[in-house]
Amino acid sequence: MSPSLSNTQKPDLWTYACQKYPGYKTELLAFQDKGLSVNDLLTLSYACRYSLSMDKTQWEALACGRTRKLLERVRCIRLGLSKTSPLREAALGWELTLERWDLHLLEQCLHPTDKWQHQWPPHSERLTSEERLQMEALVRDLST
Repeated sequence: MSPSLSNTQKPDLWTYACQKYPGYKTELLAFQDKGLSVNDLLTLSYACRYSLSMDKTQWEALACGRTRKLLERVRCIRLGLSKTSPLREAALGWELTLERWDLHLLEQCLHPTDKWQHQWPPHSERLTSEERLQMEALVRDLST
């Protein structure tokens, strides 16, 4: 992890995600359990924080692309291993490498804008109205 950055410096998305994730892990994983990507939520908060817009077409392509599918498979394999399995650490390493690649690809979809406008991540249609409000509040909280 990198040291804390001032408000005037914009970290790359991976650094930002590594700084934010630990404090919001429970909330982010709750949305992951509902079918949303933690990386999408972290990217939305990054976009909100730094006044960036997301190219929705690229975003949706990434959401159903090979990196995400491979990431989901590796995560399933890791979670299926016993906590004492020596392979669990290796699977976690691969999962983090894929997470970093996914965030790198997401960062390529971001563009400067005059004013950030809320965007819904792929698969958010699965959420209830109340869950969408909770997600929006989480994204705004993460961005501060």
